[in-house]
Amino acid sequence: MTNPFFENVKFSALTIADLVFFATLYQTLSLTETANLENMSLSTASRNLKKLRETFNDQLFLRSSPELIPTSRAVELFPKVLSLVSEVQNFEPKEIFDPATLTRTFRIGVVDNAIYSVMTNVVEAFFKTAPHAGLSFSQMSDTLFDDLANGELDCAVYPATRPLPPSIKSLLLYPISYALCVRKGHPLVEASRERGEVTIDMLKNWRKITVTNRGQNRMEVYCMDETTVLGETLQETAITVPYFLAVPSLLRATDFTAVMPMQTAQLFEERNDVVAIPIHPDPSSGRGRDEFHTRLIWHERMNADLALQWLRGLFVTYARWTDPKRTIGSH
Repeated sequence: MTNPFFENVKFSALTIADLVFFATLYQTLSLTETANLENMSLSTASRNLKKLRETFNDQLFLRSSPELIPTSRAVELFPKVLSLVSEVQNFEPKEIFDPATLTRTFRIGVVDNAIYSVMTNVVEAFFKTAPHAGLSFSQMSDTLFDDLANGELDCAVYPATRPLPPSIKSLLLYPISYALCVRKGHPLVEASRERGEVTIDMLKNWRKITVTNRGQNRMEVYCMDETTVLGETLQETAITVPYFLAVPSLLRATDFTAVMPMQTAQLFEERNDVVAIPIHPDPSSGRGRDEFHTRLIWHERMNADLALQWLRGLFVTYARWTDPKRTIGSH
């Protein structure tokens, strides 16, 4: 171990107890009082002082009455030794992390469909491993990055299509394609079967439901409709909603359409009597996108948090999904 202020000193010969003894002696300026405070005999205290003098090649403390007098070398060493001793005394070894003992509640920012589609397997694994811990989900808003920075949120499930500030770290999860959702029996279901795809001409004839937080916040966290996929606006908006989970009931009651992440669309199809039709941009147009990645984000100050490292590991392991876009919608 080296330290600039111990120049020309065999510091390895000293123990923390030796440094504590030096700091105590400097503050008491009494060998007898130091021996009492450190629970040692006066002869042991004398030996310790001798060791310090030999190590530092200095008398350190001169005999006087009624108190010892520190030398200039002792005066130089004291604040540095005291600082080192304080650091060691305040040091607490990290406990071995055991999720089974966790009682912490993790605060996660989400869009509502993430709980529905992304989180199910993660939640199951979470409570099997950490039965006494908790999860608190909240809808993301324009204060998302501030919430991560100040600890209001521990992490968030956030689309990779949106930029991040440098202080926000991310973990890419998996790619998701898009689907056009309509009610069962909608004319687009049969038309898409006949054509093998949803065409621009088909979409122009139908009004849409747009899911977005636009207008609610300064920062748009999400907005999804045909423009997201195709790169151009083709449909007239009939309804705008802030929640994905509100869409199935609206689709069942109307002839409107709604673009959804394929994973969410598949679950809607299985549980809500809607049909999910794969939708893709025209490769020749150079516009739109065929898929997007979902990701977990957190503030850099939480990188070393053992509990959050464990939680991120759960996302890597359990927030997985195989895109069924080749078969979904074939009814």
